[in-house]
Amino acid sequence: MKIKRFLTLVKKDMRDCFTEKTALLMTAVPVVFALVFRLLFSDGGYGDMAEWITLVCLLFNLSLLPLSVLPLLIGEEKEQGTVPALLRAGVTPAAFLGSKALTALIVELFCSFLICLINGVTAQIGLCLLCNLLAALTLLPIGGLVGILAKDKNTVNVYSSFPVFFMMLAPIFFFLGSPLQTIKKFFPSTLLTEVLQPVFLGAMPVMSDLILASLVTAAWIAAGWTVFFLVFRRHGLKIA
Repeated sequence: MKIKRFLTLVKKDMRDCFTEKTALLMTAVPVVFALVFRLLFSDGGYGDMAEWITLVCLLFNLSLLPLSVLPLLIGEEKEQGTVPALLRAGVTPAAFLGSKALTALIVELFCSFLICLINGVTAQIGLCLLCNLLAALTLLPIGGLVGILAKDKNTVNVYSSFPVFFMMLAPIFFFLGSPLQTIKKFFPSTLLTEVLQPVFLGAMPVMSDLILASLVTAAWIAAGWTVFFLVFRRHGLKIA
């Protein structure tokens, strides 16, 4: 019965993700961006840019779904005042947040799949989805914190702008020389920039970069979820 109730929540959140205007916009931007570039270079001039555009779109997608769409789904419920009713109906706070986190993760992976498909980068799609899954796990607790601490959607938009801007900096470091270029190795998106990027270019990732990327990702996941559970334990859903 609990599983059935949880799946019902996921279906509702999935519908909200594509009906709430701001969430829909954030979800569509990376995919539309990839589609526009594909159409602009439909004459065959895409060339080696396909992999680079794919990576940039994946980074945008990774930034927006966990950090903006997830808290927006939480903020929508708070703004409508439906959280108390859900709790009285037997929905636990963990199930409430878990359904929204799972929704954001599913949509993030689906959009990543579409981006690779649009750009014709399908040979590495399995690795791409795996890297996106692990990278998303580093950002979901941050998005969850934003949703918990924000009182409505307007507050969510303010709070989420800072981590989203931070994540959007990652592509900028592609163009900077050493030592500034090494900064991207310590972003939550390091698996995409250090592992996926060389694979897209037909090379094997450097073993030291692979190990560092794995350690950085593990550190972000451990730190993020630890802080999330500590804050959640203290504040709960923070319903006004």
